[in-house]
Amino acid sequence: NDGGAGARNRPVLSWKNGNRITMKQARELLGARAVKVFEHPQKMVACKVEEELQHLLDAKLKLPLGIRLHRHVAMGAKADDPATPFFYVFCTVFSNVKVTRYNCTGQPDTMTINNHPVRVEH
Repeated sequence: NDGGAGARNRPVLSWKNGNRITMKQARELLGARAVKVFEHPQKMVACKVEEELQHLLDAKLKLPLGIRLHRHVAMGAKADDPATPFFYVFCTVFSNVKVTRYNCTGQPDTMTINNHPVRVEH
């Protein structure tokens, strides 16, 4: 999908049984840490910063899908909330990550994060 209407931000992480890993599980079991790297009152500005950050991780650092878990910009925002005066850009990181299998295109297929086996859905 090209990031238009109906785009999905794959890859996502799931447990071996196919259940998606929630952010709460990612934090509590996998040791994920979300770091706010930018905030701005205009969504377009925040999206541009997010896009540049994603470009850095993808094109400059050559991190493959599965190691970087993004494909599209602004996939977290469901709707503009007038009660929230700022739009935020977060970077979620894991430590203790080991790829255990790659798929036929060379992308990570399974890995362990904090000693928990997980699948990468592309």
